[in-house]
Amino acid sequence: MSDPFKGKRGRQKGQTKEIVVIKDPIFAPYEIHEDKNCYTLMEPGYNDNMIVIGYYTSLENIVHRLVRNKMVDNKGTFTLKEYVKEHKQTLENFKQALNI
Repeated sequence: MSDPFKGKRGRQKGQTKEIVVIKDPIFAPYEIHEDKNCYTLMEPGYNDNMIVIGYYTSLENIVHRLVRNKMVDNKGTFTLKEYVKEHKQTLENFKQALNI
């Protein structure tokens, strides 16, 4: 029995998705791509390719992810109290810089 949907999955050949790209020094080297359905957090990979970090429904969720990534980038060992304090401070810095 043949598959009636064979060759009809996904976007049509040549179809492109309309997106908005958001770049800002505050969260460099990451980029946010917005399309009609969601926001996509991207980071640079090899040979100028972008790697998907995750798909989000709001900018607020992306900001929380960026804060977590920044905490990991800083490396180090924290007590729970120090980590929470640093996380809150980093989140506040992002919010002030972005006026949200």
